[in-house]
Amino acid sequence: MAEPIQLYVYDLSNGLARTLGPQLIGKPLEGIWHTSLVLFGLEVFYGQGISVVSPPGTTHHGTPHKTLDMGSTQLDKETFLSYIEGVREVYSADRYHLLDFNCNSFTNDVLGFLNGRGIPSDILNLPAEILATPFGQSMRPMIDSMFRGRAAPAAADAVRSTFANLPPAGAAPQAPNPSGQSLASNLQICTSTANFHSVLRKSKATAVMFTSKTCPPCEAIKPYFEELARTHSAGTKRIEFVLVEMGVGEGGQVAQSEGVRATPTFVFYSSGKRVGECKGADRGELKTQIQLLEMEVYPAHPHTKLSLPHLTALSRTLAPVTHTAFPALPALSTKLNSILFALTIPAESTTVLTKTVISYLATLPAPPAKPTSPLPPTLLKSWSTATLQALDALPAKDWFPIVDLWRL
Repeated sequence: MAEPIQLYVYDLSNGLARTLGPQLIGKPLEGIWHTSLVLFGLEVFYGQGISVVSPPGTTHHGTPHKTLDMGSTQLDKETFLSYIEGVREVYSADRYHLLDFNCNSFTNDVLGFLNGRGIPSDILNLPAEILATPFGQSMRPMIDSMFRGRAAPAAADAVRSTFANLPPAGAAPQAPNPSGQSLASNLQICTSTANFHSVLRKSKATAVMFTSKTCPPCEAIKPYFEELARTHSAGTKRIEFVLVEMGVGEGGQVAQSEGVRATPTFVFYSSGKRVGECKGADRGELKTQIQLLEMEVYPAHPHTKLSLPHLTALSRTLAPVTHTAFPALPALSTKLNSILFALTIPAESTTVLTKTVISYLATLPAPPAKPTSPLPPTLLKSWSTATLQALDALPAKDWFPIVDLWRL
C-alpha cells in the first residue's frame, strides 16, 4: 500500500524575511526555508545530523509555515529507515552549511529515493537567488565563518544572527569581499538511482562526480569541483553539479549503471544525454570538459548548434582521407629543383633535399611495405635543417613538395 509523503516547510526567520526582503534583495521574500519529510508517522530532517522525530510537528522548529503534498512511496518503513541509516555518514553535523549543504539538500535527495521527485525549485534554489544579490554577496563571508572550521550553529540561530548583523535601513550596501563573491555551491548529493535520473531529466546541463571515501585523489579534486559548482550556479548558463559517493546508499548502483568503475570519474550530460567523461584528479581537464559542456548546451551562436543528425552520423563513420601514392622520384627531384633554384638558402641544403633525400627514398620498398633500412641520424639532422630553411624562404603555396618528402 502506498505511503503518502508530506513536506513540512518552516520559516527560519520567523517573518523577518517577509518584512525585510524588499529592502535587502529588491523583491518580496516569503521566508528562509527549512524543510522536513513526513511519512510513516515520522518527521525526518537534517541539521545537527539526521533527526527522526515522532509525532510530526513536535520539533524545535515549531509549527510549519506550510505543508505540501509530495506524492507517495511504495517502499515500506523498514526499507526507508535502513536507507536513512545508510546516509547518516554523508549527512553528518560537521558537513552542514546553511547555504551549500543544508536541510533542503537532504529532503530533495531523500524524496528522490522515495519516489523520484524533488522538492520545489523555489525552495531548493533560494540560497543561490539571495546570494546573486549585492546583499547576499556581502553576507556570504559572515555565514561561511559560522560553518567553517568550528562547531556549526543550528540553522535557525544562524539565520537570526545574519539578520541581527544587517546594516541600518537606508545604508549603502557593503561592497562584497572578494572571497565571498561566489554563489551557493549548487552541489547536489545523490544517494539513489531515482534521484539521480530525476536530476538528469530536469537539468539542461549536468556534471557528475563519482567518488569514494577511500580515494585520496577524490579528496584532492573535490574542492575544485565544488568551486566550479559555485561559479556555474546562476545566470543563463547554469550547470547542475552532482556528487555520487559509490559506498553510500545506492551510489554503487548508480555508478554501475553509468559504466563507472574507478574514482574519481566525471561524467557530463546534456538534457540527460551523456556527452563527455574524464577521469583522475586533473583540474585542467575537468575545467576544459565543463567549458565543452557549456558550449554544447549553451552555444555562443545558434548556428553553432544546428541539429544535423544525418551529417553527424556520417562524420563518425567516415574513414580519414589519406594519401598513399609514391610519386616518381626523378619527377619529384625536378620539381624540388625548380622551386628551390632561386632561394637564398645554403647550397648544401638544396643538395640534401633534391639529391641526398631522394637517393635514400629510392632505397625504400614501395608502399604498403615498411622500410627495411633505418634513417641515418646524420641524414635526419641535415634533412630537418634543410626543411626549416626551405619553409622559411618559400611562400606557403609551395610548401607541399617539401613537406611531402617526410610522408614518403
